[in-house]
This record gives sequence, C-alpha cells and structure tokens, in this order.
Amino acid sequence: MPYYNTAQRRSYCVYRRGVQKTNTQKHPTTAQGFGSVGVFIFSCVVLTGILYLFTANDVAIKGGEIYTIEQEIKELSRENEQLTIQEAQLRSLENIENVVKDKGMEEVSDPVYIDKETYVALDGAM
Repeated sequence: MPYYNTAQRRSYCVYRRGVQKTNTQKHPTTAQGFGSVGVFIFSCVVLTGILYLFTANDVAIKGGEIYTIEQEIKELSRENEQLTIQEAQLRSLENIENVVKDKGMEEVSDPVYIDKETYVALDGAM
C-alpha cells in the first residue's frame, strides 16, 4: 500500500503519492567569514605553533647571552683574585723595606717634632 500524504490548501485537498518528509536543515555558518569550525580551529593551532616557535627562539637566545655573561663573571673573578694577591704583596712590610732601600732613604735616629705653639709664618704679625 502506497504512502499517501494529504495536504490541505485553502478549500480543497491535494493527494500526493510517495511524498516523504524532507529534511530542510540549513547549513550552519560561523561569524567573521570562516566557512566552518574546522578552519577556525586549524588557524588557532597554526597561530599557537608560531607563538611557541617565537617564544622558544627567544628563550634560546637569552640562554646564550646568559652563558656568555657567566663566562665573563668567571674571568673577572679570576682577575679579581690575582689583583687581591698583588695588592697584598705590594702592601707587605718586606716590599716597603725594599722600596725604601731602592730610593736611598735613611732611617731617622733623632726626629724633630713641631709644636703647636710655634708660629713660623705669623712671628712678626703678632
């Protein structure tokens, strides 16, 4: 037995044979011109990947800079240690005695001290 669909229009009936219910679902569209959700997700993944690459590159560059600065710190620390040792050698009593002998200085046996009450420049003014 065939399927009959009766549709009423205005004041009369129309009989149709073999008419089935049709699907009239519209295709969903997204905002801002994206044709489908897949394109939007793909573009988000690509942008995230690009952002990750730039971030990783920046971290690598800064890591190299940190390494060179650490090497400079080590070198300056070694130089500082050498200068500290050299300073201690120059301040030693033995080095001072050698400089005194090289300059031809002599030890004073009877030093003369100046009193506070002796006014050499002001003797005639008072």
